[in-house]
Amino acid sequence: MAKVRAEKIKTYKDINIGLVVFLFIIIYIVINVYIYFTKSEISIYEVPSGTLYSTQTYKGLIVRSEEIFKTDMAGYVNYYYQEGDRIRKNETVYSIDSDKSIYNRLTGDTSEIKLSNEDVQNLKRYITGEYAESSRFSDYEGLKEQLLTSYRKQLDETLLQNLNKIVAETGLSSNFSVVKSEKAGILSYSIDEMPLITEDNVTPELFKSGNEVCTSLYTSELLAAGSSVYKLITEDNWKIIVHIDENLFKKLHEKKSVSFTVNGRQTITADFTSFVKDDDYYITIYLSKFITNYTKYRYLTISFDTAGSEGLKIPVTSLVYKNYYRIPAEYFVQGSDSDVFALKTESYDPDKGERTYINKDVEIFYSDGQYYYIDTNAFPSDTYIATGSENERSMLYVFITKVEGAYNVNNGYALFRRIVRITSSGDYVIIEKNSMSGLSEFDHIALDAEHVTEGAVIY
Repeated sequence: MAKVRAEKIKTYKDINIGLVVFLFIIIYIVINVYIYFTKSEISIYEVPSGTLYSTQTYKGLIVRSEEIFKTDMAGYVNYYYQEGDRIRKNETVYSIDSDKSIYNRLTGDTSEIKLSNEDVQNLKRYITGEYAESSRFSDYEGLKEQLLTSYRKQLDETLLQNLNKIVAETGLSSNFSVVKSEKAGILSYSIDEMPLITEDNVTPELFKSGNEVCTSLYTSELLAAGSSVYKLITEDNWKIIVHIDENLFKKLHEKKSVSFTVNGRQTITADFTSFVKDDDYYITIYLSKFITNYTKYRYLTISFDTAGSEGLKIPVTSLVYKNYYRIPAEYFVQGSDSDVFALKTESYDPDKGERTYINKDVEIFYSDGQYYYIDTNAFPSDTYIATGSENERSMLYVFITKVEGAYNVNNGYALFRRIVRITSSGDYVIIEKNSMSGLSEFDHIALDAEHVTEGAVIY
């Protein structure tokens, strides 16, 4: 009987196509999730039309009706009112004590000094009012001054009520005097050496730095007879003379009123006149309010918001600089067709020791008429080009310049676009609309150019 030889039959496992596709999808999803969580998030800004107003700041000189009063006797002064308070004629302004003996006696027994309900309410108003949210040291100094003045006022009122009693009981004698105002007005304890200024005698030197210092009359020291002790502003009408430049003078010349900001805090609209003196330009602003806000000052910082510049408005965070070759137009030759420019680039044959020049087409980024701008990626920076006759050549790196622009992301990737800056203020820049190789209204740009590279996929 014949033997049948068994042969091994090779078997193959079927490939599960569905499983392969599933694994591919899983890997694809994992990769994309990884990319999503690891890539920097790019914020997009839509370019609008806009206007920026430029702020111009000048020094203003206060002109007001004021009179300085002096003490007739030597002594230590205590004031009854604070800076900027209004007083009537014959109202007590301050007291003066020649040797402080009665003051020392009185302050040794503080139980006699009591605050009225009105005094308590005033102190609350000082503390919880404009000082509550202030972070300026000068404001807290003002609060300190107000509290001290309130205390001195209470001290002096108590002293006046008990002066005869204290002298009778203690035998102390003191050359003590209470001084009343000669006229009504607004009190100030800040003085300077400024003479009466008018439009006729104003000079540019008055507005130079260093003239701003005022002397405070507040002191705990002994005052000599004849010393200045307070100032009285006798009218509510006052003026500010501002030394301005010719450009602002022309902008304001036909107007009758102007809006401005004082010391960066208060915005005021007021009538004014303009004048020219010795080729210098000035305006005089006329005011009848707010004088009590500025009794301490002779000079103010005056800011004007002048007419704005129109264009496209983009944030400064979108700005970036990119290197380009800036090559004179005469260095270019005709390219491969009538619409193409070329550069004569040098080729060197080391065997023959010869230099030859080949016309290579270039893509022009933009032209200002005198120069053509080419992306530095188009040629290595050590490439020689012919710059005139056959014997003149130059390496491209000498033509490198920076161009200001932003990254356009309309198509889902970052593309550099140049800008032509018109003006800037704060966080924004106004640029020209539809400039060559530039931006247009409603374009989308990267908000923060620092975290973007050209060509990067945004979406």
